[in-house]
Amino acid sequence: GQQRTLGVVLSNQYSLLDRYIINVGARLDGNSRFGANNRYGIFPSVSTRWRISGENFMRGIEWIDDLSIRASYGASGQQPRNNYSFYNTYVPADATYLGMSGVIPGSIGLDDLVWQTNVGRNLGFNFWTFKNRLKLDVEVYNNRIKDLFFDNLAIPSYTGYNRISAKVGVMVNKGFEVGLNTIPY
Repeated sequence: GQQRTLGVVLSNQYSLLDRYIINVGARLDGNSRFGANNRYGIFPSVSTRWRISGENFMRGIEWIDDLSIRASYGASGQQPRNNYSFYNTYVPADATYLGMSGVIPGSIGLDDLVWQTNVGRNLGFNFWTFKNRLKLDVEVYNNRIKDLFFDNLAIPSYTGYNRISAKVGVMVNKGFEVGLNTIPY
């Protein structure tokens, strides 16, 4: 099968006095694996940074190279793995009736299928010192994936199908990261 994908990214950054920084972005994605109603998705993002080490009250402290607080929010989308999943399909039957072959349902059309969306929220802290020989980066994150895809979900066979691909729920991933980078000499 064939598929077509379209992606457009818009991004802008503004910095005031190299201390107050904001990034704003949006991504428009289109994919032929969705039905006509959900073919396109818009995924926004924004991030901010306050470089505290650039403030006037920090001018006399020479041993701090960078002291910053960061925050971000962003969304990204993922398309399903299979082509044409929004169509009902039929397959030849193994049995015949009165010498005639027939067809049976192969898959249910998923015309309400939407983009699997990962929404991330982060807070961060940077402390770099001694001419960047000691760098400490701390990050706290909360990622939430909604409309999670699940291929081959088992369903009761009385429906005429054994398995379908479907959006099944939400997954949340929370945590923190600590990075320590040193250059001893």
